[in-house]
Formats: sequence, C-alpha cells, structure tokens
Amino acid sequence: MGLQALPSFPTLSPPHRNKQRLTHLWHPAPGHRDRLPTSLHGGSSLRVAPLTLENIEVFDPLKDAVVFSDKAISVTAEMPAACDLRGKHFELAEGVNTVPEYVGVYLMCRGAVEYVNVKAL
Repeated sequence: MGLQALPSFPTLSPPHRNKQRLTHLWHPAPGHRDRLPTSLHGGSSLRVAPLTLENIEVFDPLKDAVVFSDKAISVTAEMPAACDLRGKHFELAEGVNTVPEYVGVYLMCRGAVEYVNVKAL
C-alpha cells in the first residue's frame, strides 16, 4: 500500500510521463517501506516530514527534522565521530563524550556511538 498524494500537490494532466515523474515524491520505490509522517526514522532519529512542492526547496532535514532535546547525555565512541545537526558541527573523540541528546541519539542510530548510563557507573 503506497502513500496517497497530498491534497496540496497540483493535479497533473497528460502527458503521462510527467505524472510518473511527480508520483515518486509520495510513492515509495519498490522494496522500500512506507514511512508515516511525523514518525521517527530508525536509521537517523530524524522525524519523517511530509513535504509539498512549495516547501521542498527550503526544507533542511538536519535542522527541521531534529526532534530530540538539548539535554546533555553521555555516549562512548570506539573511534572518533562527527556530525552536523541544527546548524552546529559536533566532533567526538574516542571514549566517553557528553553531547546534546539529539546528537547522541542520531549517532547511536548511525551505529557510531553507544549510550553510557552515568548513574550505573
């Protein structure tokens, strides 16, 4: 079952090939699962955001789809890691690092770090 077209998308008229080009925006490619709008992507922790033709050019997923907080958490990295989120660059050294929650969860989903429960240490 594919996602239905969003009402804000314009209705396309023939030729048929132009309609096929636009439908890929809301129908997943063969072998891909549908993603529910506002759910979290398990590989990145970013929010699945419904897009329209009007906002696709200004949408920045590394800013606009970040949902976790700025609360500090501890993570451990087996090797140095880095990412850019919310317009900031983060570099983590090997070992235990304290980072904002949104950075830690993103890097955990990417397999770059693991959560450290400081209270259990």
